[in-house]
Amino acid sequence: MRASRLIADRYEPIKLIDQGGMGDVFQARDIETDEIVAIKFLKPDVVADDPALVQRFEREAEALRQLHHPNIVSIYATGEQDEVHYIVMEFVSGGSLAQLLQREAQLPIERVLMIALDLADALTRAHRLKIIHRDLKPANVLLANDGSPRLTDFGVAYLDDRNTRMTQTGSLLGTLAYLSPEVCSGGGYDERSDIWAFGILLFEMLTGERPFLETTPAGTITAIMTKPTPDLSQMRADIPMELANLVYWMLAKNPLDRVPSVRTVGAELETILRRLSERDAISSEVARAVPPEDESRFATTPIRPANLDQLGLGQSPLDSQVQAALNQTNQTPTAGGSSLPQITSLSSSLSDVLPRRRVTAPRVVISYRRDDTGAITSQIFDQLASVLGASNVVRDADRIADRTVTRLVIASDIVESYDAMVVVIGPQWAAGGALNNPKFHVRMEIEAALRRPDMVIIPLLVDGATLPRPEDLPASLQPLLAHNAFQLNSHAAVAPQVARLINQIKRTLNVRRVLWRRPVVLAVIGVLIALLIFSGALMMSGSQLPLAANAPGICGEVEPAEPDHYMVLVADLEPIQTEARDVARFIADDLRQNLEVAAPFSRINIRRCPAVLTSTADAQAAAEAVGASVIVWGNYTEALIDVAVEIGTLAGFPNNEMPRVLLEETVNVRIRLQDERQQSVAVPALSALTALQNADGDGYEVARSVTVLAALTGDPGEIVGSSIAAQVVRALWFFVNDTETTIAHLDDAIQVRAGNPILFAFRGAAYHRVGRLDEARRDLQTAQRLGESMGLRRWALPHFLLGNDALFRDDLDTALAEYSRVIELRPDDWFGWNYRGAIHYLRGEFEPANADLLRAIELGPDTNFPFPFATLIALREGRISDARALMNTVITEFPDPSFSNRMIDALYGPDTPLIWGLVFSAFTNQLLGQHDQVIADTTALINVNASLADAHLMQGVAYCNLRDYAAAEIAYTAGLEIEPDYLLIAALRGETRRARGDLVNALADAARVTADDATTAELIALVEDPNASCENFFDLDSESS
Repeated sequence: MRASRLIADRYEPIKLIDQGGMGDVFQARDIETDEIVAIKFLKPDVVADDPALVQRFEREAEALRQLHHPNIVSIYATGEQDEVHYIVMEFVSGGSLAQLLQREAQLPIERVLMIALDLADALTRAHRLKIIHRDLKPANVLLANDGSPRLTDFGVAYLDDRNTRMTQTGSLLGTLAYLSPEVCSGGGYDERSDIWAFGILLFEMLTGERPFLETTPAGTITAIMTKPTPDLSQMRADIPMELANLVYWMLAKNPLDRVPSVRTVGAELETILRRLSERDAISSEVARAVPPEDESRFATTPIRPANLDQLGLGQSPLDSQVQAALNQTNQTPTAGGSSLPQITSLSSSLSDVLPRRRVTAPRVVISYRRDDTGAITSQIFDQLASVLGASNVVRDADRIADRTVTRLVIASDIVESYDAMVVVIGPQWAAGGALNNPKFHVRMEIEAALRRPDMVIIPLLVDGATLPRPEDLPASLQPLLAHNAFQLNSHAAVAPQVARLINQIKRTLNVRRVLWRRPVVLAVIGVLIALLIFSGALMMSGSQLPLAANAPGICGEVEPAEPDHYMVLVADLEPIQTEARDVARFIADDLRQNLEVAAPFSRINIRRCPAVLTSTADAQAAAEAVGASVIVWGNYTEALIDVAVEIGTLAGFPNNEMPRVLLEETVNVRIRLQDERQQSVAVPALSALTALQNADGDGYEVARSVTVLAALTGDPGEIVGSSIAAQVVRALWFFVNDTETTIAHLDDAIQVRAGNPILFAFRGAAYHRVGRLDEARRDLQTAQRLGESMGLRRWALPHFLLGNDALFRDDLDTALAEYSRVIELRPDDWFGWNYRGAIHYLRGEFEPANADLLRAIELGPDTNFPFPFATLIALREGRISDARALMNTVITEFPDPSFSNRMIDALYGPDTPLIWGLVFSAFTNQLLGQHDQVIADTTALINVNASLADAHLMQGVAYCNLRDYAAAEIAYTAGLEIEPDYLLIAALRGETRRARGDLVNALADAARVTADDATTAELIALVEDPNASCENFFDLDSESS
């Protein structure tokens, strides 16, 4: 029909040029003008399945009507003919950018810049009209014959003046690899999500690769949210540093740190082109196409972040400006030229006489209201971090999860860790009454700072704000008015103003240190005189004053580990007959990259000790002094680096009862490196922590560490010797990829020390992973007996593993008994409660299961383990709103929902008969809207355990979302055959039957639900609501229905 009939009596279709899920695109001829056009038709069968797509189609037409721009596909007409909707638009003959990248993976720098410049102009137009594209990718960029781009496919565009949002629960519009972190975590789309996708597009044009693409949807989402942007200079040598820095800025994980607008992106691209032109790095033709700065099409002042190192690589152009301004600044400004009222301090200047910690670089916390001064605070933070160091500046305390935001946490952090607080005050700072709320994060931060009289507190007034009146503040905040304020003009250059602010902070700290010294100066002089006399006497007698190298404090001031984190301390290495080089920096940077950045769930902090240690005794003393669980030290020659990885303090392992000598023979190892830049000690450092967590009986932390180990790559260097510790490191290194080799290394270690229970626990876990169950149980029972013979009364790890062993054998009674023992030994550990709750669930004991799972959640897990089973129990009990709340918690509080799946795979392998991984995977994919994968997961789950009605429930919901209602009905019916009283399944089957037109049986299912005494009000609302479906029933508001 389309190929033979005129459209709107004017457009003659010629040929099909593209097909998509929504519709087809034809090349056509306008018979009135003889112009070639493109016509997009919406498929009738798609409309029949989902009438809402007509609204999306019309929204694309509406967006294109508003966007008159040379780099956006023009629209000529819209309409409906023979019940088929269509849009007539500009025909762009050069194919798409995606097709170009298939032919030419890495585009020339000139072409990348010119395409990006035009796209920035197009998006600037769209954003000015409050239209968000939301699906920016190469396939949606068409190329004209002259190579210029045309932005198209605004079918998922969001018009800001609309009140409707055309998405469904569980679905993510747009192509996954281009989604921003905030969208992946459930947030909304805005200009910054388009900027992120634009950054991915730039990265792909430059390198031919998408930076965060993984092999699975869950892996891609995890990479987007956690992995750093790859180093562009390592992927392509000719990328200008300015362009690489812009890409890193566009791909900042935190949208507040991202480029503030597409207009700024365009201005930066023009600046880069001008600089390349000045260096004759581009052709004269391209150079002529770039307008002079005063004729820019992006008339704005570019705002670069002050520390691009935090976003990616390279140095920020503003770093030198800030430092230069600091060097030129000699006196504190008088509040920007205006006079501020001076309020007499109510504390009688106690801060002038109190002692302070030794301060080399001030540590500054920024307190602010995001709705008041969010944008300018981002610039202030970047400037402070670029000068003082990123680790010395902190903000966004309100982003901590609600359950951990307490006065104690915030107060402790500020009081113990920071020297100064900058309180950013804008015009709305005291508005709305928020400061009257004792739990408001700004109030808690300032109250904590005011409780420490020696802390520098500076109210920073921006955008013409003034200090509030005392009556506008609660009594606890009124002392803030006694502190001298500093004014900042956000419309002037920020860098020199922040430089003056830093000088004010430093001067105040220095003055206080001098005032502190006055009362004790005579005592200090006396001590010095005594030391001089004593030293002179030693020199006269031919003796030397010994250096207390192993005294606590040898490392100086080391930043403490975060609460509930393990510290790995890296000391400076000793040069042996070679020139000194910073070997320790490369070792520490590698550890930080592998154990912190690439594994943000690890709870490991890497810290530096700026001192050389030459013995195990020195290393242990240094670690004890700063609270390090593991310490790395050693020496190097020109050709080799000898590194010791050893136990530090055991304070972080409160349940450990094993003697230190046994732990040292299991942990302390020597590693030999040839190149500190290419080789890593991450494996031995993590192996040390894993062994200590084993001794502590902490099953979850052992599992977490094994999961981190599974992700480690690279060259671990030479593990020196055949000691027990060396065999343990080799064993754990091969645990995931070659478990039989792991067993062989543990065999060797056990031959040397058959009385070490840690070795048998590790080997038992390895036997489990390869399905050698009898040998696994034998080793775990041996570990338990050895522990009892050593008097280990609190060692819970054998019970964890024996509980899993019983699950492998489908012995739920033994599994329940073992996990009950775990709870007796570790009553405050959520992991034991979680597992016992899951076992109750498998036994069909839903009431105790729910009680245990809720207890696990109450204890504050940092992964989503308890939530899938707790959600399924809520569903079977008809508590739809409770289930929805649990799922929302997973999405909002656990940004890596696939972590539990990876942990199961790391511990037991992808082919484990345990159902946990399949349940977690099906649950996670259901939340992500990956319904095909849910079907695969539940099919595998049913093959392992066909008696789980919830597996059929999840499978039915997945089929229903895919509109395969026949398959959904079969899945629901199978679930009801297992559990006839599972009312939610009956309700959902009725909805599916209604969708199939089987109204008689649909009404029968509805009557079955409403007539049952166990039916909840939410279930009744579900069956009575004509708009309820498998796609939205989690969103039903039980109160309103």
